[in-house]
Amino acid sequence: MRHSEMNQMQENDTNIKTALVYLIIQESQELVSIWRHLLRAARMFQLEDKHIDKVA
Repeated sequence: MRHSEMNQMQENDTNIKTALVYLIIQESQELVSIWRHLLRAARMFQLEDKHIDKVA
């Protein structure tokens, strides 16, 4: 009985670790997406500033 309980606990631990790794990957992808969006927006503002400087 104890052996099967120990196996069940180890399986649960593995499932939790797998879920945490999956969650970390998802959150990392979300952060990369946000950073890409912010960098794109910053680049657009820089181009607008250069354009305004040339016109003025």
